[in-house]
Amino acid sequence: RQDYAYDDGDRLLSIERKPTDTGRKLGVSAEKLEFAYDLLGRLVKETTPQGALAYEYDPLSNLTTLTLPTGQHLNHLYYGSGHLHQLNLDGQLISDMERDDLHREIYRTQG
Repeated sequence: RQDYAYDDGDRLLSIERKPTDTGRKLGVSAEKLEFAYDLLGRLVKETTPQGALAYEYDPLSNLTTLTLPTGQHLNHLYYGSGHLHQLNLDGQLISDMERDDLHREIYRTQG
């Protein structure tokens, strides 16, 4: 079973997961996920039993950094047009997207 809680702005505040009797017998435990938002309504923190995720945005509300529970940073880099250009983990390239003059992705490299 999952129970959801929302704030007055209809933003998801929490999810509580409760296992069935069978689930408990299999070792599934209850857990709660919590969500926090900034004044613009953007998700800024997600807390789970495994740790917290923190979200940072640029002035255009593009996600720029996702801080993982390990403290690592998943960085999102954008073109001036606002289209995603690169993902990297603490500076280590994960993916690079190149675009044409119409901002269509024309190729992608991984790793």
